[in-house]
Amino acid sequence: MLEQTTNYLFDIYQTLSREKVLLSYLGEVTPDLTNSVLKSVKNEQNPYNEKVHIKKKIYNIIVESLENIYKHFDVKEKIAAPSIFLFGAHAEHYYIISGNYVYNETGYRIKETIDELNSLDKENMRKKYRSALLQSVDENGMQQNVAGIGLIDMALKSENKLEYQFREASAGITFFTLIVKVNMN
Repeated sequence: MLEQTTNYLFDIYQTLSREKVLLSYLGEVTPDLTNSVLKSVKNEQNPYNEKVHIKKKIYNIIVESLENIYKHFDVKEKIAAPSIFLFGAHAEHYYIISGNYVYNETGYRIKETIDELNSLDKENMRKKYRSALLQSVDENGMQQNVAGIGLIDMALKSENKLEYQFREASAGITFFTLIVKVNMN
């Protein structure tokens, strides 16, 4: 048992090192966790020493990723199905990966939204973002949820196509993975 555990741990260590994972988390995403992750990313002593505008992009994308998990995690089996979050670096870009369970119907809507965003050029994406912002406030000035506004924001900030995958987990439930990349230059 001990040897199996240490081998498993070493495999995880090698994977995290090879993939240059700077931060990883598996579990329930809560507001306290989000604050803790953001403090870690904001910390000047963190292992990535980047320009301020790139740090801001990364920070904002992490906020949106964690908010998407926290606010839109609709699977009732939540406790038995933790979410995952990774932040790391490759040669030319940083990556933010989030994964969580969603119902298939939610997954179809997310897929449609991402496919539409990936088909837009920068100007049309900005128009879509402005339109979504206007829809997000009702006539009384109250904030409303607008589907996909966080995804639009992440796509604009990353300046890359959003990558995703849906993997069937069980009847009616899918594991959704979103990969957002931020160029280092």
